[in-house]
Amino acid sequence: MLTLTEIQALAAGNTEISAPTITGVVASIGQVDLTWTAVNGATSYYAKYGTTWGGPYTTVIPVTGTSTTISGLTYSTQYYFVVSAVNGLGESLNSFQDTAKVLGPPRTTVVGTNHDSCGCGMASGTGWQPLACGLAALAVLALCDRQRTVPKATLR
Repeated sequence: MLTLTEIQALAAGNTEISAPTITGVVASIGQVDLTWTAVNGATSYYAKYGTTWGGPYTTVIPVTGTSTTISGLTYSTQYYFVVSAVNGLGESLNSFQDTAKVLGPPRTTVVGTNHDSCGCGMASGTGWQPLACGLAALAVLALCDRQRTVPKATLR
């Protein structure tokens, strides 16, 4: 038997709706940008996620558009996402699941002349001097590793 709300929804032309398709899951520092296809007849969507493959999806976020940014996520944690469409008749099945591992803050490396454990001499002054993240830090790390390498001894 149909409820009054379902009868009104059918009279307004609403029908059961299909599940959306996730089109993008982009992880960044502490957050994920989630996008999906629009579903004909949907009035809103539920973006759902959890940390267990296949569910349960412990967090449900109502969304009116076809994208959302989910923030406040735990660094280095794998999250699993699904989206469902909603109209006057109810909620669709969940989309196929997609996944992303949330990134942590960028790593930084510090080197100082008084505390230069690798002997790079890349900083000036006293104490610790922070280096910029990214390729410059990687280059310094590679240089440090190269300078710490000890030649193999020859056995006689």
